[in-house]
Amino acid sequence: MDTPKTQKEMILMMSIQMDALTASNLELSKKQLQMSLDWSIYMNKSELKISKILGYLESDPTTNHKGVVEQQHVNTNNINDILSKWKIGEAKWGILGFAGGSGVVGLIYKFFF
Repeated sequence: MDTPKTQKEMILMMSIQMDALTASNLELSKKQLQMSLDWSIYMNKSELKISKILGYLESDPTTNHKGVVEQQHVNTNNINDILSKWKIGEAKWGILGFAGGSGVVGLIYKFFF
């Protein structure tokens, strides 16, 4: 392009450049606004999902509903109680078996010898 020779031509060139910059800035602003709106929608949907997940995980004292974490703790304690009772029962049967076996062996020994 030729450089403007008169002041009028210089002002005209500057106004054309300003209009081009303003239109470009306006387009960028619209894109930025749309991106921020999309991000806001995404975050709102994410917060709903997160609060739903927390509803499952955490206990709710108002409804007396146990969350997954508390229920897992209760289940673990129940399983440990069952296992300890089962081990105690096995030990009792082992002792009874040992005592019964010893008594039978003792009777056989006395009877035959």
